Amino acid sequence: MGTGDVKGSTFNLDPPLVTLSYREMDPALKTKLDTLKNYLSNLPDTLPVAEAGLTTYNFGSFSISADEIEDYGEIGAVNRQLEISFGTRCDGPIIFSECGPELVGVVNVLNTYLLKEPTSAILQKWVDDLTTSAELSFSTNRASLPSLSLPTVASAHSDAAPVPAGARTVSGHPGKGKHCVQKLDSKILDNSHDSDYEDLPESEDHRKSGARLLPLLLQVSKHCHLKMKLSVDHARCIGRAAVIDDEIDDGNDWLDEPHQLDPATVGVERHTFTLGGRDDIDLSSSYLRNILSDTDITQTHAETASTSRNEPASGSSSATKPPPASCSMDWDSWE
Repeated sequence: MGTGDVKGSTFNLDPPLVTLSYREMDPALKTKLDTLKNYLSNLPDTLPVAEAGLTTYNFGSFSISADEIEDYGEIGAVNRQLEISFGTRCDGPIIFSECGPELVGVVNVLNTYLLKEPTSAILQKWVDDLTTSAELSFSTNRASLPSLSLPTVASAHSDAAPVPAGARTVSGHPGKGKHCVQKLDSKILDNSHDSDYEDLPESEDHRKSGARLLPLLLQVSKHCHLKMKLSVDHARCIGRAAVIDDEIDDGNDWLDEPHQLDPATVGVERHTFTLGGRDDIDLSSSYLRNILSDTDITQTHAETASTSRNEPASGSSSATKPPPASCSMDWDSWE
């Protein structure tokens, strides 16, 4: 537009450059700001164009003071300045008194602070209210809304980094599509072999009531039984590690082997015990007493005496021999 001269003053009529910088903004909010900028830049000609230095709106040099930030907070200070320029919105839509680049500069102000606070409801409402007021200006003057020309897909990606020559992509062709990303085969079910178990054929769940088995559980488990205990069925995890450190003795091998009572213990009176190869076990503990209380002491000693002497039972089959004199029914005999 150039320069002009009013009463000896020289002023620049060229509109200030409004540059929007969208970094991490929601695409929908970005579109709203673009639409508002387009509307304010093309308001009907019935609105007067403000002369430089005499404009009502001064958003080209918008600023808020440190005192305002301290009193209202940064977003609150911006809201206060917008209310000073446009008035409160309690009485209805905003009525623009003029048009021009200084008014369009409000979009740059909103963009700047929305980048800092993208979820600010106050600033987003200003965007909506200013857009509604601009649309009202077009409808009041029976003017059509200007269309917003959106960038094409090709131009939107024109600044993207070029794909290196010969790079393989998802489409299988060099230079097209997205780059291939090698996925880990972490969802492949694989079976492991465990020599302690023998697998059994799978059976379907034909129950008509109760909880149903999850299909995933059937895929990651295997119906089986221990080779040492064929009568008991188990379900083992197919991902169980089959390699076991031979240096680790967990006692399972000893428990799986058959064991017989030491012949030397046969016939020994039951008021003395040898547990785990030790003869210094304190039998006065309440835990052992509870276990031993489940056994009929009289019957135990009668059977022991009969076994140790290898004598046939005499008299009636219901008769039992009394316990040895050294054995008392009192708990002191176990200590």
